[in-house]
Amino acid sequence: MPDPQVHLELAEAAELAEILTFISEWLGGAGQDQLAASFGRFIGTDGYDLAELRTDLARFTFLLGHDAASTSSAPAKPDTTGGWPIAEDGHCHWSDLAW
Repeated sequence: MPDPQVHLELAEAAELAEILTFISEWLGGAGQDQLAASFGRFIGTDGYDLAELRTDLARFTFLLGHDAASTSSAPAKPDTTGGWPIAEDGHCHWSDLAW
């Protein structure tokens, strides 16, 4: 069975990266003790914590071509040495991303 494909417009990928960055920054902000306790209750195990969640969010953000450390809301420009997998149709294809 072929892998399902999801196609995103570049602007959609940028918006998704921005919200992932926003959530990660919120998780790393004030009140972490309360957030960590709430997250722990929600997950129900000690095997996954806020630090790991933030790492995963950063990885997904990076795969979308967005530099989470950047102060700009615009995604980094693609390059020819491993930037975004933008197809000729102008879409970012999830099946081309290296997980």
